[in-house]
Amino acid sequence: MKLPVMPPVKPMLAKSQPTIPPGLVYEPKWDGFRCVIFRDGGDVELGSRNEKPLTRYFPEVVEAVKANLPERCVVDGEIVIVAGDSLDFEALLQRIHPAESRVRKLAAETPASFVAFDLLALDDESLMDQPFSRRRELLAEALASSDSRVLLTPATDSVELAQRWFEVFEGAGLDGVVAKSPQLAYQPDQRVMVKVKHERTADCVVAGFRWHRASAAGAAVGSLMLGLYNDDGVLQHVGVCGAFSAARRRELIAELEPYRVDEASHPWGVEVAAEVGDRRPGGVTRWNAGKDLSWVALRPELAGHVRLLLPGTHSKWIDVRDGRIVRLATMMTGELYAILREHSILGAGLPGATGSALDADAFDAGVRAARDSAAAGALTKLFSARALMLDGRLGPGAVPDYLSGLLIGEELRAGLASGWLRGDAPPLLVGDESLCARYSRAATAFHLARPDTVLEASAHGLWRIARAAALVGETPLVYGEH
Repeated sequence: MKLPVMPPVKPMLAKSQPTIPPGLVYEPKWDGFRCVIFRDGGDVELGSRNEKPLTRYFPEVVEAVKANLPERCVVDGEIVIVAGDSLDFEALLQRIHPAESRVRKLAAETPASFVAFDLLALDDESLMDQPFSRRRELLAEALASSDSRVLLTPATDSVELAQRWFEVFEGAGLDGVVAKSPQLAYQPDQRVMVKVKHERTADCVVAGFRWHRASAAGAAVGSLMLGLYNDDGVLQHVGVCGAFSAARRRELIAELEPYRVDEASHPWGVEVAAEVGDRRPGGVTRWNAGKDLSWVALRPELAGHVRLLLPGTHSKWIDVRDGRIVRLATMMTGELYAILREHSILGAGLPGATGSALDADAFDAGVRAARDSAAAGALTKLFSARALMLDGRLGPGAVPDYLSGLLIGEELRAGLASGWLRGDAPPLLVGDESLCARYSRAATAFHLARPDTVLEASAHGLWRIARAAALVGETPLVYGEH
């Protein structure tokens, strides 16, 4: 093989941003294996992101390259497996197998495709110094007659269309949107593009840890072991978290010490696991044979990351990580409602007192108005409360619930826009039950998972403080009985 750009090449990378930036070229972010393909006639090499060859694992992609790419070229893209109408990343993982017979079998049963999105070299010319707009143009020409095994990724300069891709393509298994300048040269291993990814969070329990192997024995925590309870109440091991500074690794030893327990009594202990037949850490497979998988059991009471929403006169949004408040925001939703209700033209002509029953239709209409205000915000919709009343579409008694829905909806919209809220990981609601019910109802209009509500949090919190101070025993407080 003799090409103007020779393997290995580390692909150009992207840095994360929370929102899609304007003025760039946008592409879907494929959820597959990043791959730089080198072809020189009959010689084909598939290089991975870490420069290790993928060639032997995807023989069908090699054949597709020979049938569809130019005789001499270097192309950056993604290897994916399509299953039905979505991508199947798990099927890709199965392809990294040491047995050639297994690789051939899977290549026939779950064939992979290649999605091309950049051209580094063509014939005898390196294109790495050319602007992306020119590389894209040449790539489109080269793939004009390719079949479905080698695809050209879609691209647009419309930020609105990119936002739609971001929202719609998630269900198909795509990972977000990539943005790059049309003038961008190809810069290997440099984070010069932008990626906006779908973020998914889960509130996990910290149920164990492993020691840091590169430190002296017992000197630093390597990783925290995370668990989630399934529908049957069984704690399942779901992964680890190990992105800590050296100082933080040392601090964690003292913080975790009070939670250490004997492994035999732990939900992941050998005896317990043997009885329930569920997942636990430390199992040996062909992928981790020979590794030290020992771990230290912790009483499963620590939550690694929790988002709390405390509705009220001044709503509090609280982000808790490792037992520490790392971010807090206050939204004056309740006070603003009272001001509008009692001291603005929107309250003129309304009944002096309102009942406790919720006018669901009026409330839902207010939430939708806030949701659909998009970037303009709810200020552009506030006067609609009076306009709807004057033209008879909203009765005076329904206006307070419409305003309530509008303001709570705006709070949720702002939470989504700022990154406080994630669609599949709603916050825990802590507060008055009827007010929390309004927030939970509003969440459904934003297609959010319905939040859980923590009831009687003050009583339980006081009991925990008293327990820590040895003022009470181990019996939990039952609210209303003491």
